[in-house]
Order: sequence, then C-alpha cells, then structure tokens
Amino acid sequence: MNESLRTCLLTGAGGFVGSRLAARLHGAGCTVCAITRTGESIAGLPYVRVVGSSESQKSVEDALHASRPDVVFHLAAEVIPEHGREDIERLLDGNVRFALHLLEGMRLQGCRAMVNASTGWQHYRGRDYDPVCLYAATKQAAEDLMEYYANACEMRICSLVMLDNYGSGDPRQKLFYWLRKAAGSQDPIAFSAGEQLLDLVHVDDVARAFVVAGQDVLSRQAGGHTRFRVGSSRQLRLRELAARYEQISGRPLNIAWGARAYRVRELMCPPDTPALLPGWEARIEIEQGLREMVEEATALGAERARA
Repeated sequence: MNESLRTCLLTGAGGFVGSRLAARLHGAGCTVCAITRTGESIAGLPYVRVVGSSESQKSVEDALHASRPDVVFHLAAEVIPEHGREDIERLLDGNVRFALHLLEGMRLQGCRAMVNASTGWQHYRGRDYDPVCLYAATKQAAEDLMEYYANACEMRICSLVMLDNYGSGDPRQKLFYWLRKAAGSQDPIAFSAGEQLLDLVHVDDVARAFVVAGQDVLSRQAGGHTRFRVGSSRQLRLRELAARYEQISGRPLNIAWGARAYRVRELMCPPDTPALLPGWEARIEIEQGLREMVEEATALGAERARA
C-alpha cells in the first residue's frame, strides 16, 4: 500500500463491502476511522475507531477533525430498489444530505481526497446516465455535488461504479441467499425468468479496487472527479449461474422461474460504461467464488442441523 495512506475515514464500515475494505486497510497498516449511521453496528471490527455519526453537519465535521484522514472512503448508502413515498426522506438523508455534509466537512477540515461508491443502476440500458430507480437518481445527485467540490475546491474524487458483488459472510437477502434457500427446498422459490446478465465481482476484489482508487486520488496533483467501473467482464445469465451453483453443490434448486415479475426498469445487461478502473482487475474466478458460497451454505446447514 502507498505509505502515504496512513489514516482513512470510512462510511458504511458495517456493511458487506465496507467491512471487507476496513479489514484490508487495517491489514495493510492503515488506521481506520469510521462515521456510523443510526442503527449501524461495527461490533465485529474491533480495530475500527468510531469518531462520529452522520446525524448532523457538525457531527460529521467533528469526525473529520478528529481523524484527519488522508482519504475518505464513502460507501454508506440508503438502497431502496423500489421506493414508496414514505422512503423519500430516507433516500434524501442517506444519499444526498449525508454526502453533502461529508463534502462540506472535508472542505472545512482541509481533506481533499475521496473514493465514492457509485452504482451501475445509474446506467439503464448502458446509457451515460439514466437511473433505474429513485435510489440511483439520488446517488447521481450526490455525484453532481462531488463534481462541484472537485472543481471549485480542488478535491480529488474517484467514484467507483459497482455492479453485482458477492462472497461469504454476506448478510443481505440477495441472490445467493435465495439460491441457498432453493437448494433442497420442498417449496419452490419464486424467481424472475432469469434472463438478466450478471457481472459478479467477489467482495475481496471490490475491496482491493477501493484501495487502488485511494492510492490514485492521493497521487493526483490536481482536483477533479473521475468515474471508473469495477467489473469482471465475465457475464453470466441468472439461469446459467443457478445451474453452475446447482452442479457444484450437488443439490437440486427448487426454483419457480418466471413466478416473479421483473422489476420496473430491470437492469437486464450490466453497463459497459464508464471504463474499468486502471491498475485493477478481478482476480477471483466465478468457479472459485461459487465453491466458496457452496461451502458456506453447507456449513450453515450443518450448524442448523446441530442446533
């Protein structure tokens, strides 16, 4: 790791990707500080120093003053794929207001380097910008604010467009959670028709991409906002992924294909924009990742059987 990356401030440290990034940074000798949100727990990360919360501009600014980070890694987000009107405030608070508090706090405290977690959902049908949902639109709104701070305040910001990430220890009820439930299930699990293409990147590769981007923003001589994609360029249809998982696990998947409708504006193909992150590539092959997921599912099943 670049020796100048001595201290970082992390948002979203309690999340799946954030916790892996925190572990990688700590393992490389970096002091990891965190801003937490209401209800966020980082109990499993004893080496992370909590320096503040996201509740106000002042609390964020105080956290930046206390940590004096070389780089801010901003991964916290309010992810709501299909919103209702009751979700509007949460989306604004989690994705726009918090980002603005961070950026203004960085300006006031003299911190000039940020790596931001972006999303492929900002690129419906591969367009430069066409949000799949309101969540993606609020992420873009935050990046528009970053554009201002990068240009007007000489900040060095890199946004990483993330696609589908996976790996062991994922608490989210996403794809592999449902594949695990479908393995040997008596009742069929409702899936979509399964024709969407997925670009799966292992969480350890994703964490490494953030470190590469952190080193990049530190090395820049001038302010600016860049965007890069974190993708494997190895795409699989959902049905094909399920078939491979079934083959490796040796257990039939009881899936009712087509029982669930696609989401409105479902992302059927991963975007190929922006360009891939320079100096980084996905190293963990999907077969290796699938075996890891099957081993975890087997261990969980054995643990439930003993309980």
